[in-house]
Amino acid sequence: MATRLPLVFLLAFGLALTGDVEAQQGKARSRPKVTQKLVSRVLEPGDTTVVEWQVNGTEPVHVHLHNNNKAAGTMEGGDDQVVVSSGGTPNVVRRVVTARAPGVFQIEAEAESDGDARAVEIAAAFRRELRRIAEDVRAARRHTPQRQSAQFVLQVIDHTEGDVARSLPYRELAPFRDALAAFLTELRAEIVAAQPRASLNGIVLVADRTDEASWLDRLAEWLFDASDKSTIGTLCIRTTPVSQASLKFYPKSFPSDVTPVTSASLLTLYLGRYVYEIERGGYLSSKSEIDLLLGAQRTVTCALRTRDSDPHACRLLSGFQEPCR
Repeated sequence: MATRLPLVFLLAFGLALTGDVEAQQGKARSRPKVTQKLVSRVLEPGDTTVVEWQVNGTEPVHVHLHNNNKAAGTMEGGDDQVVVSSGGTPNVVRRVVTARAPGVFQIEAEAESDGDARAVEIAAAFRRELRRIAEDVRAARRHTPQRQSAQFVLQVIDHTEGDVARSLPYRELAPFRDALAAFLTELRAEIVAAQPRASLNGIVLVADRTDEASWLDRLAEWLFDASDKSTIGTLCIRTTPVSQASLKFYPKSFPSDVTPVTSASLLTLYLGRYVYEIERGGYLSSKSEIDLLLGAQRTVTCALRTRDSDPHACRLLSGFQEPCR
């Protein structure tokens, strides 16, 4: 009978990220310090444990995690990833690690930049560029031609999507770009469906031209509304009928940027559209998408599934609900 070799699981990587002082808005700022709660225990292959890093300060920070010894173990979300700390007190990042073979498992953790300064930069660019682009859409709406107006509107929509991608290329805004892409996909489908088409009896049905211009009004309104929202917010993540479910949120266009959470907990995310996955012992797994364009809604409630016919659905509720309040 083969002897099972224990894995000595040493996680000694409290990183002191001092120095790297930058001048931002006339005030000297340094990178946040990231420290890891020391874990020193024996794990056998297949065993798991949760590793936690704490970031000084209360602002959400992007932390780069890299697994230096993939043979010894794996890290939830991938062996090289960038995650957003929770913000608040404590300001933490958590990942589940799984032992694979005997060896020393080492993960490097580094704050990418001053989270507060970068968040301010992103928020300012977000509001400025979205309002500019929305004004451009309104100007285009005023010049919608009488002929081939649908084609013109589709061209404006394509240009708008490209302008947002060029003007707001931040990785943190990938969920927002995904939300915009989903909205524009619906808008394009409506425009195509409304085009003149022949019925079975040969009568041609003509769409109302005012509707074509109104699609640009809707797009401009969507952009203006988004520009007034906070780019980042804290949500209460709940599952029913029980808690202690494992959830993952990530943008469809950037699936490696995974943010895990266990219900019921607070979670800080950038606004936008996310893919979510849910796992809980005794229940079926779920995977779907949700728009988190943060307004008054601050709680995400997800119903755990017991049958294949149960919907994959999380919904937004106003305010912070128990037990996160």
